[in-house]
Amino acid sequence: MNSRNTKELAYRAGDGVEVSLLWTREDSHLTVVVSDSRTGDGFELPAHPENALDVFHHPYAYAAFQGLDYRVETPASCASAETLAA
Repeated sequence: MNSRNTKELAYRAGDGVEVSLLWTREDSHLTVVVSDSRTGDGFELPAHPENALDVFHHPYAYAAFQGLDYRVETPASCASAETLAA
C-alpha cells in the first residue's frame, strides 16, 4: 500500500499484537492489518464501512470465519511444540 494514499483510521497494540484500520484514498477500500511481533506473523482483512470497527476489534474471529490461516500462540500450543522438539 502506498503510504501517501493510505490513512490510518485506528490503531491499537497489546501483548506484541498491533492492529491497524487503514483507508485507501484512491479507491476507498478499508483494510485491517494485524502484526504479531512475538511470532513474526501477520495478516490483512478487507472490511466494509458497515463492519470496519468490528473487524478492527475482532480480527482473529473474522480471519477464522473467512478461513484465513493464521498462527496464534497459546500456552498449550507452546507446550506441544516443546514436546515435539524434545
